[in-house]
Amino acid sequence: MSYSESAPGPRLAPFVERVCFSSDDTLGPAPAVRVVPDGAVDVLFSVAPGGACSAEAFGVKTRALWVASEGPRENVALRLRAGAAARLFGVSAAELTDRAVSLEDLAGAPARDWCERVAEASDSAARHAAVASGFGAWAARGARELDADDALLCAAVASIRRARGALSIAALAESLGLGARRLERLFRSRIGVTPKGFARIARFFAAYESLRGGGEPLDVALARGYFDQAHLNRDFRELAGAPPRRIFPSESSGAGDSLRA
Repeated sequence: MSYSESAPGPRLAPFVERVCFSSDDTLGPAPAVRVVPDGAVDVLFSVAPGGACSAEAFGVKTRALWVASEGPRENVALRLRAGAAARLFGVSAAELTDRAVSLEDLAGAPARDWCERVAEASDSAARHAAVASGFGAWAARGARELDADDALLCAAVASIRRARGALSIAALAESLGLGARRLERLFRSRIGVTPKGFARIARFFAAYESLRGGGEPLDVALARGYFDQAHLNRDFRELAGAPPRRIFPSESSGAGDSLRA
């Protein structure tokens, strides 16, 4: 399994935070991997041997998603900017939450052409160019224009991420000059979850990354704003489907789940 990231080119940058490339040369079915909530919406192009390409949009996750591969794959994933899914596809982001939706269902027939271009590309640079010239050009022509609510949303998302979810949503709304209910409606329609739900995911994912880096559960729990380790464990069970000891076992306890963040 190989993995790399790239900054989006000019056509993709207004809608995409980063472009991720991965390849899996496993022959035959591979073990399912756990994809945990991280607060993002992704568009994934996946190419199988022989050139068959699928493209899906994955909405914000409020629970772990298990993904199984039937064989080798070359993947290009676009990590969308906050609110970009609603601007691009003309749907409420809440309609995508915890779902994987065919890109053709969201963008129409052009998605088939984008898949063909990605499948024909010879390497990651060529796949990046194919996505930019297809999906990127379509997005630039058809996306809804940014409005004042988009600016407020981006500011709110940046504040939550910066605090890793450890902040008062009421205070955040007040700092933006918004009522709490308006902020909630904005998040539901353009992110897919409430501000409180997004903050919970941000805190969980910060803890997940710290534990993956070797942190001790109790230390991570206190550093990330949990009351105690039991509180951390409950969040992991609800959002990741298992407590940290199952996901990040000690060397002496045997192998844990296959993971992909």
